[in-house]
Amino acid sequence: MKTNKGRNVKKFTFPAVIIASFFIKLILMPFSAHSDLFATQIFPPLLLEEKVIDIFGYLDNLGKSYFYPPLSYYLFAFFEYFLQNFSSTYLEWLNQMRLSYLNGLQGQADVFLKAVQNPSLFFDIFLAKTPLLIFDVASLIVLFKFVKERVLKSEALYLWILNPVIFYTTYIFGQFDIIVLFFILLGFYLIRKHIKLGILAFGFAGALKSYPFIIVLPLILIYGKDVKEKLKLLIIAFAPFVISIIPTLINSPQLVLFTFFPKNIFHYKQPLEGWEKYSQFIKYGSQAFSYLLLLLISTFIKLKDKLRTSIGISLIVVLLALTLAGRTHFHYLIWEMPLMILWFRNNLKFLTVIILIQTISFASYKILASQLQLGLFAPINPDYFMSLPTFNGLISQVISYRIVSTFGFVVFTSVNILLITKILFGLLFTSETKYTHLNVK
Repeated sequence: MKTNKGRNVKKFTFPAVIIASFFIKLILMPFSAHSDLFATQIFPPLLLEEKVIDIFGYLDNLGKSYFYPPLSYYLFAFFEYFLQNFSSTYLEWLNQMRLSYLNGLQGQADVFLKAVQNPSLFFDIFLAKTPLLIFDVASLIVLFKFVKERVLKSEALYLWILNPVIFYTTYIFGQFDIIVLFFILLGFYLIRKHIKLGILAFGFAGALKSYPFIIVLPLILIYGKDVKEKLKLLIIAFAPFVISIIPTLINSPQLVLFTFFPKNIFHYKQPLEGWEKYSQFIKYGSQAFSYLLLLLISTFIKLKDKLRTSIGISLIVVLLALTLAGRTHFHYLIWEMPLMILWFRNNLKFLTVIILIQTISFASYKILASQLQLGLFAPINPDYFMSLPTFNGLISQVISYRIVSTFGFVVFTSVNILLITKILFGLLFTSETKYTHLNVK
């Protein structure tokens, strides 16, 4: 039984941790950036100043690549419309970086920062990351809702507030996956009582980055009562994406496929040969087979707690993608965080250890370049921070880093397989598990 003193300490500690986390994020925001931050935000000003609505057609005519679905550009244009009021240099800075890119400037963040001088650099980078902070806070509010309704323990919020992957991906790196995660969390919150609203939230997530669609199909199979309802849910899920690609569909219909699959995914900078080539077939083949198997399970498994079923299947899908996909990056690890917290909500100590092991092991072979390490602080001093040795470079002076990265790969893969097995057993062999159209008792 908890004493009054213990409760008082808890009441004081939690707000203190939130405030401390908030200030650390504020400190990190203006002083770090990856080139992905600029790739996301240098094109939305076109909508505001040059009235270019079909950004995909615009980039294709210039022979340039595009990386995100149209809604992501429209969303950042919406934020930039308001954020420009706080800085006279903000939009001009983004425009100049875009012009430099279109004129052939290539490289990491340090190259663009040196090429495009900005007297308000730190403040403008802070503004560029402000939407990420807003959606991080909004995600925390949704998690509070889960706690209030006794779906989560309040201690689970620490795993969001202090999550190292969220700190790195959102506030240092500057990727906007946190916005996608907000809609995923919102989807799981809404789907318990309003299935269509929940699916719509997942649709918005997929319209910003395509990967949430891999969990939408299992969700539709789990929540749809019959074929007709499943088709309705499928239409709802893809509605935000379809509406957002209308300008491209009208002006450049040949590019519609690339609004879903980024153009650069269809080619490698160097041709693959030998084992590297065949390993890609093995990985993607295994992933496709596993996904089809999960769709089959989603169709036939019947648990009273549909939320738990959908979270478990979704988490397995994401873990398989992180484990088997051939072209993953460290910041993709953020994809699993809301699902991990919701699934392992009753085993938080285990989850804390797992997240730390995953973070360290995945980083050991995915964060190797300078621009992914201390080079991220190039806004402070581009030449200095990009010239600093990498951690893997320092370790290589003592021991071959291939040993470290191989060990990290084995650990990360093994942990994911363990988690997938644990989740499958939790779904398939609980006392309330039932199946339809299968001879399983």
